[in-house]
Amino acid sequence: MGQAAADQAPNIAALLKDQDSNVRRAAANALGAIGQAAADQAPNIAALLKDQDSNVRRAAEVALESIGPLKLNSLMIILGGKYLDNRLDYYYTFWAYYLSGGNKDAVMLINWLTTSNNKIDKQFQTHTMKVFLTAWNIQNLHQELREKLANCISDLARQGSWKESGSIKYLKESEVLLQARGYLDQADVVNAAINSIAKKTWTSYIGKFWAVHVAFWLVLISVYPKSTMIQAIFFWNPYLRKIMGLGYINFALTWVPYLRQKLFAPFHDSLLADAELDTFDDEAYFEKSKVKRSDSPESIPILKAITTIKRQIVLVGESGLGKSMFIRHLLKTSRRVGIYLPAEKCSDGVMEAIQAKLLGVAKDTKFLRNLIFSGAIDICIDGLNEVSAETRVNMTQFVETYFRGNVLMATQPMEWKTPATAKTYILQPLGDEQIEEYLIGRQKTFSQDIEVSIPNYKRACKEYITSSLNTDQPIEVRNAIQSVLSNPMDLDIVAQMLVTGMEPDLFSLHKQQYQIMSADYEQKHTGNKFPLTAFSDVVYQMRINDESAISASNYIDEIRCMERHKMVLSRQSVDAEGTPTKDWFFRHDKIMDFFIVQSFLDNDERPLEHMDDPRFRGVYFLLANLLPWDAAMTLREELIQYAADSKDVSVSHKFIQLIREREILKAA
Repeated sequence: MGQAAADQAPNIAALLKDQDSNVRRAAANALGAIGQAAADQAPNIAALLKDQDSNVRRAAEVALESIGPLKLNSLMIILGGKYLDNRLDYYYTFWAYYLSGGNKDAVMLINWLTTSNNKIDKQFQTHTMKVFLTAWNIQNLHQELREKLANCISDLARQGSWKESGSIKYLKESEVLLQARGYLDQADVVNAAINSIAKKTWTSYIGKFWAVHVAFWLVLISVYPKSTMIQAIFFWNPYLRKIMGLGYINFALTWVPYLRQKLFAPFHDSLLADAELDTFDDEAYFEKSKVKRSDSPESIPILKAITTIKRQIVLVGESGLGKSMFIRHLLKTSRRVGIYLPAEKCSDGVMEAIQAKLLGVAKDTKFLRNLIFSGAIDICIDGLNEVSAETRVNMTQFVETYFRGNVLMATQPMEWKTPATAKTYILQPLGDEQIEEYLIGRQKTFSQDIEVSIPNYKRACKEYITSSLNTDQPIEVRNAIQSVLSNPMDLDIVAQMLVTGMEPDLFSLHKQQYQIMSADYEQKHTGNKFPLTAFSDVVYQMRINDESAISASNYIDEIRCMERHKMVLSRQSVDAEGTPTKDWFFRHDKIMDFFIVQSFLDNDERPLEHMDDPRFRGVYFLLANLLPWDAAMTLREELIQYAADSKDVSVSHKFIQLIREREILKAA
C-alpha cells in the first residue's frame, strides 16, 4: 500500500488496542504493509511485542521490520518489555538492537541500559549525556527502565571528565529532571559534577592568568638587556616591579640562574671592566700553577683546587705569581654572574663598590643582599694588600656576614686576620719544569711586530734555563736565581728580552726593562731624558691615594713610550657625559713598585714612614737590593724592631732573606 495509505495509518493504529487478537494482528499486518509511511505508529506497534498472543507478536515483528529502523522512542518501548518477563530479556534486547538499524546513538543507549561497566568515551561524554536526556523525555517509559536510565546518567556524571563549561547546561538539565522524578541520590551525583566544572573553570582561568603573566615577564626580560625603556619602566621601578610582579618576580630573579644572567646582562661590561677581560688571552694562561691549602703540605694544580668560586676563598701569593691572572681566567670561562673589584675601590664598603656598577633592581640593597647571601653571584676582590687595614677589616666583616656567598679574595702575604669562614690557598712559585714550559709558552703573547723563529726561541729558552739553573754553581746562588725565575711576572720580562736577543739581568730585571724603555724615549724625543724622579713622585702619590689610573695630563709621551714596552696598559671607556676616554694603568704592581722605590731612594725618611703599610710591601723588597749596603742593613734593623713590636713579620722575614741572598751573590 505504501504512501497511498499513509492517511489511514492512524485509524488502523487505533485497532492495535482492540480486544480481539485477530483484529490486533490484522492491524499490525496492515501497518506493516504501509511500510515506512507508517513510521509514526511504530511506538504503538512496538507495544504489541508484549502481547500475550504469539501470532500478534509475530505480526508486530514483521510490521516493525517493514517500517525500517525505528526512532529512539520506539526502541525504549521495546526495551521496557524486558521488565515484564525476565525470561524474555534476550528477546526484547535483540529486537531493540535489530530494529535500531545500527544507529550509533541508539546502539550506545541500548548498551548502557542493558549492560554494566560501560566504558566512558570522554571525547563524546557530553553527546552521550544529550542522548540520555532525549531518552529521559520519552513518554510512558517503564518505571524500571527510567530508574536504569537515572543510574546511567549519574554514572556518566561521576566518571566523566567534565572540563568544558558548555557541558554544564546538560548536567543542570539532568539534575532538574532527576529531582523532579524523585531520583535525589542520582541528582546529587550530577550536582557534584557541576561543582567540579565550576572549580576547574576557575582553576583554568587562574592557570591561564598565571601562564600569561609569566609569559609577559619572560618576554620583558628577554627584551630587557637591549631596551632601556623596558629596564626603566618595569625593572628599575621597585614599586611597579613589585605590584606587577605579584611578589614572585623578585624571587625568580634571585634564584633562577637564567633570569639572573638576563638581569645583569646590561651591566656585564661594567661588572668586569676592571678585570680587563677584553685584553686577556685565555689561551696564553698558564694552567699548571699549583697551590697549597693553608692546612695541608700537599701541592695541587690550582685549576683542580679551585674549579669555581664556591663559598669564601682567600688566595695568597707573592707579587707576580699569577693571582690576578687566575681570577681573570675564572671570570673569562665562567657562565655565572661575576663581579671583579680592585680592593682599592672597596674603601667605602664592598656592597657600595658593587652598587656603583649597577642600576635599578640590580642595585637595590635588599635584592643585592639576597643575591650575595644565596651565592647567586661570584665576587672577586683583588689586591687586599694594597689597601688600608681598616678597609680589610670591613671586607672581612662583609665576607663573614654573607658566609654563604661566593667571594674570592687575592692578596700578597701579610699579617691580617682572614675571614673565619674562608678557605686559604697559597699560590706556589713555579718549579724547574714549569719554568721552562712557561717561558717557551710566552711565544703566544709576543707582539705581532716582533718576528719570532719558534725553533730558535725554544732553543734560546732551553739554553738560558740550563745555564741559569746550573747545578755546578753554589746552591745559594742557584736558589736566588730560581727564586726570580719561579715568578711568572719576571719570566715575562725574561721572555721579552730573549726574543729580542738580549741577556736578562735576573737581579735587576725591572731596572733593565726601564733602561730599555728610557733609551727608546730619549731616542724619540731628541735627547730628552725620561723624567724618572718627577714621574716616580707622581706614582708614589697614586699609591698613597689608592689610585690606579695614571694621570696623563703631564706625562702623555712618557706613558705612550711605556705602553710600547708593555709597562702600562690602556683602557678605552666612556665618562658620565658619554665622551670617550682613555686611561692607562701599570701592567703589574711590580712595575709600579719600581717607580715608587725611586722616590724612596732619594728620601731618607720615607722608608721609615710606611713600614706598617702593606701597600708598600713590594717596595721594601726592592729596597733590600737597591739601597746602599749600610742603608739596607739599617733598614733591616728598623724592620726587625717594628716586627717585634707589632708581631707583623710579613715584610721583615722576606727582607732579611733578600739581604742574605744579596750578600751571597756579592760574595760569589
